[in-house]
Amino acid sequence: LASIDALKDKDGLSALMARLHTSLGGRGFLMAFSSQQDFGDASSVIAGAGAGGLSLPDRDYYLKDDDKSKTLRAQYQAHVQKMFELHGDSPAQAATEAQRVMEVETGLAKASLTRVERRDPHKLFHKMGRKDLQALTPHFDWDSYLAAMGVPDVQTINVTEPAFYQAVDARIADT
Repeated sequence: LASIDALKDKDGLSALMARLHTSLGGRGFLMAFSSQQDFGDASSVIAGAGAGGLSLPDRDYYLKDDDKSKTLRAQYQAHVQKMFELHGDSPAQAATEAQRVMEVETGLAKASLTRVERRDPHKLFHKMGRKDLQALTPHFDWDSYLAAMGVPDVQTINVTEPAFYQAVDARIADT
């Protein structure tokens, strides 16, 4: 939390995310990054950039409109609020922050593939060059991120969900 609190601007986000991903095993904070089999060449392993950033198990938990899902989201938001309070924020500030967390995560959930779509390997294979990935997410410094991850020479990346990465980039731009 101290490293997140120390972040003063968006320029430091890439290096911070790399540190968090390293400590979290490549998952979690906004997106996922790891190595994976090249779906187009089984003899190759390439970098993989996948969806992440959702605290609840998947997109349906954010988007379903049944009573159970609404209750679960309310409980999750109350939990997030409590975590902010334990961190030292006032209840009012914590409630505002928890609401913002829900807004960001719900936006990412909307851009995520459904469970059924994730079963289709063709929907998860979007191999692109590093420059193409940078163009897809212009507000995120991939050079800094990959250097901090210890893989500065990576040139080919499978972006499993390009629309998700566009949504992440939009959140970086406006949050």
